[in-house]
Amino acid sequence: MIRFENVNKDFNTKGNTVHAVRNVNFEIDKGEIFGIIGFSGAGKSTLVRCINLLERPSSGKVYIGDEEITALSVKELRKHRKKIGMIFQQFNLFASRTVYQNVEFPLKGSGLTKEQKKQKVEKLLELVELKDKANAYPSSLSGGQKQRVAIARALANDPEILLSDESTSALDPKTTKSILDLLKKLNTQLGITIVVITHEMQVIKDICDRVAVMKDGEVVEYGDVFDIFANPTHKTTKEFVERTTNLYRVYDLIDENREIVRLKENQAILRFKYLERNISEALVSQLSRKFALDINIIFGNIEMIGDNPIGGLVSIVKGKSEDIDAAMQYLRDKNVGVEVILDGRRALKVLESAGIIKIKESAGNNPDITDIEEYNVKIELVEANAADLCALLPDVKAAVINGNYALDYGIDPNEDAIFKETEYADDSYFCLIAARTDEADNEVYKKIVDAFQSEATKKIFQDEFKGFFVPAWEQ
Repeated sequence: MIRFENVNKDFNTKGNTVHAVRNVNFEIDKGEIFGIIGFSGAGKSTLVRCINLLERPSSGKVYIGDEEITALSVKELRKHRKKIGMIFQQFNLFASRTVYQNVEFPLKGSGLTKEQKKQKVEKLLELVELKDKANAYPSSLSGGQKQRVAIARALANDPEILLSDESTSALDPKTTKSILDLLKKLNTQLGITIVVITHEMQVIKDICDRVAVMKDGEVVEYGDVFDIFANPTHKTTKEFVERTTNLYRVYDLIDENREIVRLKENQAILRFKYLERNISEALVSQLSRKFALDINIIFGNIEMIGDNPIGGLVSIVKGKSEDIDAAMQYLRDKNVGVEVILDGRRALKVLESAGIIKIKESAGNNPDITDIEEYNVKIELVEANAADLCALLPDVKAAVINGNYALDYGIDPNEDAIFKETEYADDSYFCLIAARTDEADNEVYKKIVDAFQSEATKKIFQDEFKGFFVPAWEQ
């Protein structure tokens, strides 16, 4: 229906060139509701205005059906634009005209008789549920009613495409839902293709079939709404998805060192993410029974996209290490995403690989300090939370530090860490593994350094914890 081919749009201001749209290529299918989302300045409004050539691309082509509209003459374009309706955030109604007159205005020059115009306007007002407001003026209407008038006016010429540019941004949540419900009804009843421009992922979730995510003029991700929510790949998309859930709040708790996220023996904080369209199993109760785990749900977010449930849980899981590992594999086999947010026991595996300590065979992959069977060097290990750690550092030779919240207590990963571990290279959260670079000549410390830099240790983290190392300090 709508196709962009290598579309670029530049603006030249005071000798500077702004690349508002960069090399955009995608298609919008006939009869679908398609969303374009991005933060302010992403280029989404400029791109949508290229559909009706209110902004003419600097280069590239735009097709509607099989016709290249970027090649049309001015006269041909004027005729073509009648098949494209547009609604805006600010409604753009004539204050001195009644609701009826506002909706009738686009019909000037249409060739319709007065009676035909009357029938059409009344039908449109009935469609947007404003028939009783025909003689009212915009000043007497609510925001939602004004937008309904704008929608009726945009439909006056029977468009095949309706462009909605931030049309719900000025509305309260309840009114927003009613306008989105109206757009869905129009899409179903009229078969009209709707392109929705928004900075709100909730709007995309509620109404759209597919979505394109924009950043700095580029489309960075594009696809089915469910798939984008289930498996966002670009950082910008992940930010939008996180904003629609409460699951990200766990990182705030970690940053604030709240009591609930201070892990005790045999505990880990896990995030489960539902990736399938047909998840209906009672997974939490299954895990608890099947693997003898205590599961304390901290945050949960399950909702519907179309007819499909999507969301996830953040939970503190307690049990034997091998049972936790088995439960995570069980979930992955069912195509449920599993992320280990905090696990205070993995660093001991590194010390064991260096021959510094020996861990009981029964401890599994995630031992805690009570699982140490013997020390092979003259060293004492103590557990301390992040709040106490800074006070302890001056009196110790080296520290093994777990927990992202350590950053809030003066531990600088770029100065104090031998290695920092993170899931994503641009992630701001770190699991600090060791500290105290001022003890580099200490033999025990050197052994710890070697342990963390060894290939065997890297393999432990890569294979068992799906992480990797970023060197933060070199001897």
